[in-house]
Amino acid sequence: MFFSLIQVMMRLILGGVFLWAGIVKIPNIELFSYTVRAYNLLPEFMILPVTILVPWLECVIGLCLIVGFWTHASTLIASGLLIAFASALGTKIYQGVNMSCGCFGFGTERGSLEWVLLQDVLLFSFALVLFWKQKIPFSLDGYLNVRN
Repeated sequence: MFFSLIQVMMRLILGGVFLWAGIVKIPNIELFSYTVRAYNLLPEFMILPVTILVPWLECVIGLCLIVGFWTHASTLIASGLLIAFASALGTKIYQGVNMSCGCFGFGTERGSLEWVLLQDVLLFSFALVLFWKQKIPFSLDGYLNVRN
């Protein structure tokens, strides 16, 4: 029972982080595109699609995780995004660049890129635990499996 509550907390934290990250970017797509461009890791033709897709994808993943719907798929996609984010952060840390990560809006500081990278690694560990778990407690997935 205790581990089930921990899983629920992990799912809600991971979902909440993704939902919030997407919500704050959507009304500021232009600013988010500047941040994506500042990482200087994508070719120019990919910046607009990534800028538009990522915030909406973060919102969908966040909502799915919060309600526990398509949990395995959501954690898999979240893991992929977290790996991409961590790679971008790691590249900038290696280059010695000091910039805002752009994770949760603009003009808000989340600390150093190293601190943000550590947070991404923690969230990635949550996603891995949730992905490998066969039965997701207190979730819409669990309810639908019981009903079938």
